Amino acid sequence: MTSAPASVMASAATRLLVFTALLSGCTREPGPQVRQSGDSAFAATQSRGQVVMGVDQYTSAHVFEDLPDGGRIILERDDSRDTAGIATIRLHMESIATAFREGDFTKPFQVHAQAVPGTGVMAARRAAISYAVVERPRGGEVRLRSADAPAIAAIHEFLAFQRGAHHAAAHAGMTDPDTEARVLLRLEDDWAIGLTRRDLALFQRLLADGFVYTEDDRTVDRDAVLHDIVAGPDTVATAHNEEMRVHRFGTTAIVTGWLVIEGRGAHGGFHRRYRFTDTWVRRDRGWQIVAAHDYLVPAK
Repeated sequence: MTSAPASVMASAATRLLVFTALLSGCTREPGPQVRQSGDSAFAATQSRGQVVMGVDQYTSAHVFEDLPDGGRIILERDDSRDTAGIATIRLHMESIATAFREGDFTKPFQVHAQAVPGTGVMAARRAAISYAVVERPRGGEVRLRSADAPAIAAIHEFLAFQRGAHHAAAHAGMTDPDTEARVLLRLEDDWAIGLTRRDLALFQRLLADGFVYTEDDRTVDRDAVLHDIVAGPDTVATAHNEEMRVHRFGTTAIVTGWLVIEGRGAHGGFHRRYRFTDTWVRRDRGWQIVAAHDYLVPAK
């Protein structure tokens, strides 16, 4: 077997180390907002949310997505025929965008019955944040943008709290009625979350026989990747996915998106953005990845 260049191997390991959490994710219930009668705090949040937003929270879907320049808040009705509910959501999105621009976060406080993390900084730095309302087929979204690092960090803190409190998705595709698509997006997020772990046995189960990793014009085979998982030089501190999309072809699926990571390697600290294309095949024991391609955006 011909060894791949060290730089390719390090990059492959960085992306492939993140499979560590996938096995548990293969059997996880995918729905982002499921009625949970045993969770009284969640039920109370849902009840207050209906009062503040005007729509049933159990038949609506939230998304709170981190983006490099801020993020977005999405709220949609499950039923595209509910024109009244869709109109109510759009009015709500206009209302919160107007309030947030003024540094007024009363509505999140009313929903959660507490000061929401991140809102103090967002209010103080409101001049550095823009809020744009976008209509969606079943509701609407508010796009939050900033070039100010403390404001962006506060936005991400705000969105992370909302995801947890609402049991909500981190990507728009997770509200897709296609259950398998939601499973795949959760697997990709588990991939990112598990980036700092190394579990050779897990990768041996999840990487299909004949798995191929490519970056630009170079190719690394399964054995080489598995070897580098144990000895790879990169230590990743943070990792998350952005703008993921699932393209289904029966029992085969392609997931595209961005993986953003920060950490330290042989040459010091790094911040990397990968445009990835992952190919998954559903087999008897669940989804396995058969190929992964990355484009590493050149450092500026």
